[in-house]
Amino acid sequence: YNSVSFGGYARVELDPFGADVTLYATAPPEHQQSLGELGEGYLGGLIDSRWGNMFNTNGCVADGMPQSCDITASTVNSHDGPFEYALTTPFGPIDPIDLPRSFFDWLERKGRRLNAENMFSLGREFMSELLGAPRGPQISTTENDPATIRGTGDTKNCGISINFKRGTYYGGFKFLKNGVSTVQRDARLEFGLGFTVNGWVKSGGIGTIGTDPNFQNSKGVWIINQETEAYIVQNGKITWDDKALRPDLNSQSPFSARGNTFSWYDHPGNAGNDLDLRRENFVVSVSNGDMRCEARFHLIQVRSGSGYSLHWGRGFLPSLRP
Repeated sequence: YNSVSFGGYARVELDPFGADVTLYATAPPEHQQSLGELGEGYLGGLIDSRWGNMFNTNGCVADGMPQSCDITASTVNSHDGPFEYALTTPFGPIDPIDLPRSFFDWLERKGRRLNAENMFSLGREFMSELLGAPRGPQISTTENDPATIRGTGDTKNCGISINFKRGTYYGGFKFLKNGVSTVQRDARLEFGLGFTVNGWVKSGGIGTIGTDPNFQNSKGVWIINQETEAYIVQNGKITWDDKALRPDLNSQSPFSARGNTFSWYDHPGNAGNDLDLRRENFVVSVSNGDMRCEARFHLIQVRSGSGYSLHWGRGFLPSLRP
């Protein structure tokens, strides 16, 4: 760009990103970080009408690439996701925040708009509500901690139930505890919810454990299965976010499936004190073609002081993401 409109010779040269490549030395700060790509004092630029300050790069990262915080805010406001970003302030590093797609819905529900200045505070506010939502003084009626959940389905040909009763154990082994408990797994102590699945089939026996052959009954025709989907937050970051049910039972699980009865044990939980929130759905089943019996439940585990609060109930959570 050249201009002689003022009786002299002036030149503004732009790099491929539209930033001014100064042709002579100036005292810092060279750019005043005004609104607009080159600031209000310049005659124009490649994208000056977008009103995004390209020099505001104080720590925003989108899809793993550094990006103007103004552009990042615009991306969120226009719902152009999903993406995650981490932030630092101009005054030095702060803890990164990873925000999921549900952050968009939260902003819209609150009637809030994002900009480079409020990005960090709104992110913290969102995460605080996300982690604090299940901590109300009363437990939802769907988390009433039943001792037993009985299954539904083709009850003429099969049956299934889940035992959570505290003080009972799988197969009489006292290290396989039911109910809210701490068990040792390998060299770790894990806090969680132990449960035993029991069931029967009219005839034919159990031939498959999840997707594995049943080495206890190779001629069986029924399948026993467990599936789960989880949403987990650890140290303020989402570390697990299932979008669908996934297999959660195999021949390495504690199980028994000889003849026409079966049982197995599980203890979903965590080791250490880094868990903030765990919301998980489970379905256990026995099936043979069109014949099927199943039971469903969910659990919610949240940090509570120096420990955890864990409750469960029948059926699925409508949404794992708060």
